Amino acid sequence: MDLQVSSLSVKAFEYQSEQYVVIHIPSRAAATFLGGDGVAALVFHLCFHGAGIAVVSCLPLVIGRQLFVVVAQLFGGTYVYRRDSSPGSASAFRPFQHFSNIRKPNDIESFTSIEGDLYFIIADSAKSGASTLYRWNGVGFYPQQQLPRWYRDTDAEPLMLSGSPHLIMSSGSQRPLVYRFENKRLERLTDIPEAWDVYAVKHFTDAEDGVFACLVRYMGDSSLVRWDGSMFKQLQQLPSRGSHVFQPLFLGHQWHALLGNDYGFAWIYQLEKWKHWEVEETNDKEGSSGPLVPLQELKVLEARALTTVRVRGREFIFVASFGGDTVVYEFIEKDNSI
Repeated sequence: MDLQVSSLSVKAFEYQSEQYVVIHIPSRAAATFLGGDGVAALVFHLCFHGAGIAVVSCLPLVIGRQLFVVVAQLFGGTYVYRRDSSPGSASAFRPFQHFSNIRKPNDIESFTSIEGDLYFIIADSAKSGASTLYRWNGVGFYPQQQLPRWYRDTDAEPLMLSGSPHLIMSSGSQRPLVYRFENKRLERLTDIPEAWDVYAVKHFTDAEDGVFACLVRYMGDSSLVRWDGSMFKQLQQLPSRGSHVFQPLFLGHQWHALLGNDYGFAWIYQLEKWKHWEVEETNDKEGSSGPLVPLQELKVLEARALTTVRVRGREFIFVASFGGDTVVYEFIEKDNSI
């Protein structure tokens, strides 16, 4: 199914026991929320504040019965909108807060601390910008911590390691940094070796094999790495010239990953059980072998993000495309017993 709009991001979330998908549509300076019983049933719109803006990311946050959307813009600062569900309201969302300290936002992600506090972080890719961590204090969102300047951060990825919250920050000037979150602050722990010019990181956790991360590079090879208890070690490299997204997704009964391409179609890889946990060198020019094997080509150009939604026992994949239409696929598991 084509949604006939280009988009920069898609995110699934649950609000008041219902599944929703928010799609950021840059050409309309708006976000569209889909939900209900249909896969692509329109629920409500969010029109961004201001003229001539350039929105780069939007993040839905559910706090109790309230729905917020954090919208990062290249011009005009970052806005937080709150859902207005009052009868007769002229707009589904109203501006709630505004932050002007982020110079060139590139990503927004959220996480919850062990104590139950909600945080979100905005990656600032400006040359002298500082990525900033915000905390919900029951009334609003307030700055909690600024990370060091001059790193040109492009992506933030919260994850759990050894039972505690951590964060991986990607940047244009150094290898991805792994931070441990403790005492309401992010403290640098380590970095990811052999991983220069990483644009973004997305992780997943396998119940048997532990924590993995997909590292995407626009120029060069993207990588699959695995946490060994003290650091991430490389397992596999995949050719990825022109890629902005290398994102894991759980379909059926096993993990997969989508690798986008600005110069060709996207590919879905399937994670297979693998007896080696180190890079296995081969003479194949396409790169090292490993647990990710090609499964299917998706005819999506300039893929930017994806999310999965389960509706009435069926699994759907929303793929955001910046250069074409946003596409919805249904995952159908092949029965190999026949």
